[in-house]
Amino acid sequence: MPDNDEAILGWLADWWRRHGRCAPGLGTPERTARLIRMGILTARQARVAAFPLTDRDEAAARHQPPCAAEVEIERRFRARLGRRAVGGSS
Repeated sequence: MPDNDEAILGWLADWWRRHGRCAPGLGTPERTARLIRMGILTARQARVAAFPLTDRDEAAARHQPPCAAEVEIERRFRARLGRRAVGGSS
């Protein structure tokens, strides 16, 4: 990878840590694979954060347990359904 790509990887990792998603316009499956191999995030975290994945990483994500972001999404979804069931507003 050229030095510029190394800088972009650092920027992508920092963006993910601060915002919890892929930086617009900078994510590629190859860069995501590098971040996963570097241990910055898991394939499951990358999928939830809308990083583009390689076929290999997509397959790996399917076999990993839910990440914290997925659990939080599910918790909020269920809480919202519960409020609707008792007549509350969304």
